[in-house]
Amino acid sequence: MSEHPAEPLLELSGLTRTYQSGSRRRVVLKDVSHRFEAGRMYAVVGPSGSGKTTLLSLASGLDAPTGGTVRFRGRDMAELGRGRYRNRHAATVFQSLNLLTYMTAL
Repeated sequence: MSEHPAEPLLELSGLTRTYQSGSRRRVVLKDVSHRFEAGRMYAVVGPSGSGKTTLLSLASGLDAPTGGTVRFRGRDMAELGRGRYRNRHAATVFQSLNLLTYMTAL
């Protein structure tokens, strides 16, 4: 009996993210791929400016990649919808407070 690897919960394939500032183009991530399995813990580590926050923003659906795909349970994030994905499957805790001034805890 051949054993097939389990489908990853989250899969990043060939992710690229660039930012344009005037005539200057900055590549933050280039061809990043990784498979994340359910039930495992992962850490994203690296020096300041290495793209950790950008990677997490793409994986959590806060931002869209310039190139490549993000798949959740085999479905392309673009097909699933980033808003729907964030609403049902992802949570983000920001470094800064990002509070909504017009809302209270009550």
